[in-house]
Amino acid sequence: MPYVLGLLQRQEARDLVTLPMEHTLGEPTVGDLDLILELTGKHPAFIQMVMAAVWFAAQGKYPVDRQRLDNGLLGYYQDLLAPKNRSPEELELLRRAARGQDVKNGIVLNRLQQRGLLTLEGQPFSPVFAEILRQGSQKSFNFNAWVDQLDRALSGNAKRLGSFEKIIAILVKLRRRFAGSDTPKAQE
Repeated sequence: MPYVLGLLQRQEARDLVTLPMEHTLGEPTVGDLDLILELTGKHPAFIQMVMAAVWFAAQGKYPVDRQRLDNGLLGYYQDLLAPKNRSPEELELLRRAARGQDVKNGIVLNRLQQRGLLTLEGQPFSPVFAEILRQGSQKSFNFNAWVDQLDRALSGNAKRLGSFEKIIAILVKLRRRFAGSDTPKAQE
């Protein structure tokens, strides 16, 4: 039986980010750490993806290739929701959790928690993943309109949402890449 590693505790996630960097590149800034944890939701696989990009960029003294990193994360998040990887019951439970609805305790919930897709409280592992789930519960959605709506909602609260400004920048870049279409579309 394979070993499944779920979400890390906050300190474990911080350590996975900071300890390797401290030994080679120096301690990350609080803002960088917050952004990494916000994007990855304490999921060890996503932390490693982001940290690999950060480490290689710092080691090579060049900026992080955010487009490549963002594409990787978005692709991985979408792949997690692909019908080949999730049962219909898992997809429905994930979508209910993203909408803030009660998710019943049971084998499906436990399986999603073990894989780190839902927290112990039954919430999606990161705000970005939750939003992808909410939007993906529709047959299709207008990605451009969603970015505009999110930008308006977050811009009025800039002090608290410094990390989200970076997320908005990611989404605006994605919108430019998909200009002229409503892609990416949710998969059924």
